[in-house]
Amino acid sequence: MHELFDLIVGVSTGAVIATLIGAKKMSIAEALQTYSEVSKKLFNYGIFGRISHTKKNSQLFEQILKEEIGSDFSLLDSFNGPKLAIISCVVNNKPLMPFLFRNYEHPPTHSSHYRGSTKYKVILDNLVHQDGGVLMNNPTAIALHEARQLWPRNHLQCIISVGNGRVMSKVDPEPEPYSWSKL
Repeated sequence: MHELFDLIVGVSTGAVIATLIGAKKMSIAEALQTYSEVSKKLFNYGIFGRISHTKKNSQLFEQILKEEIGSDFSLLDSFNGPKLAIISCVVNNKPLMPFLFRNYEHPPTHSSHYRGSTKYKVILDNLVHQDGGVLMNNPTAIALHEARQLWPRNHLQCIISVGNGRVMSKVDPEPEPYSWSKL
């Protein structure tokens, strides 16, 4: 599937899936299966685990990602695959700002490029990275900007955005006034 894309941009969950498809060159089914396994291991800790320290969760998350995804930098080579950008949010600067880990600009220097885009904090080069979804859930605008920078003379042919938003099942044409009884 990776051969169909020139550029893959991901944020939050999409960052992990983008890495699996773009860097590991998994099929969509394999990527979703791997992500499902990672999610089960990571989020299967009950109600009391949810309120424990995030440092422990961050360490567990990094361990699981290394087991499932690995840290082989040769996988991040854009020469033999799509260009890959992973968006995180730098949270120790004001205002918050997006940060892109790219496999097509500089060689990666950190094994946890995909970690910087998830809900757990990671500190790289004195910048505290957190889930890119803190700032933006839809990376389409950044993907368009990156595509225009990479291929300024080419016209965009197709953009695919996956996983953003939700479908409303029913829209009430005449909403009722709010009432405490409906809460």
